Amino acid sequence: DYSYIFKLLSLPDDGSISIDNVEVAGDTKYVYISRPPIPTYCPNCSCRMHSEGIYKRKIKHPILQDSTCIIFIVSQRKWKCTNCKTYVNESYPFFKPYKQSTDITPMLILEAMKDLSRSTASIARQFHLSDTKVHDIFTAFIDLPRLKLPEFLSVDEVHIDISENEKYALVLMDFASGQIIDILHNRWQSTAEDYFLSIPYDERKNVKFIISDAYKSYMEYPQQFFPNAVSVLDSFHVIKFLTGRINDYINLVMKSYKKKDREALDQS
Repeated sequence: DYSYIFKLLSLPDDGSISIDNVEVAGDTKYVYISRPPIPTYCPNCSCRMHSEGIYKRKIKHPILQDSTCIIFIVSQRKWKCTNCKTYVNESYPFFKPYKQSTDITPMLILEAMKDLSRSTASIARQFHLSDTKVHDIFTAFIDLPRLKLPEFLSVDEVHIDISENEKYALVLMDFASGQIIDILHNRWQSTAEDYFLSIPYDERKNVKFIISDAYKSYMEYPQQFFPNAVSVLDSFHVIKFLTGRINDYINLVMKSYKKKDREALDQS
């Protein structure tokens, strides 16, 4: 009984689509789907089209409630109009042309991304997709307008393990209010250039201070992107630096006294 598959994909059970076979291999189900041949007419000249043959496509439905993955093996015809040379691919209602997963996949991914404790990499593994694919789905459906750059712009990184190659995200914050302005998915120079140079020049001129640690790339942001700004070492790193120097001095003094004590002990 394949009725659950028709319900899963909201397919009409009227014979226009048939499920030919289902195979199970581990936690993956392979569902073979096809359409019966029907007369097809050219959308441009209305002439009857001729089949160029059938090719197989793999369409992923990444996960079910029992944690299994479905891969649909779809038999898809390619039609050709011999009159005007138009080509048309046979369509199915549960996936878009040139897509490799079902239409419900993006909604499942966005639902999983509501858990802020999860990384893009873990969600990609769950849905058997690449990190890049999950990121593209997020940006395609979520519109997060960029906030205006503040006069005091704080720059720092945070470890969030986005992917195997992107371990640190770049955080931009309004130093005065503490509001997060934006988060870039890595702190690479190329990413920073693409982001900051896409912001209007007049807006970047309004930034007066770049507050950051002593990371060289951050210290060079003013000359690269913000013509009226200067670099300022943030207070945390200033205190850390001063504390370090004080500790070094204390340790040096302690060592000198220990040396004197050892010499006095040897002479006694």
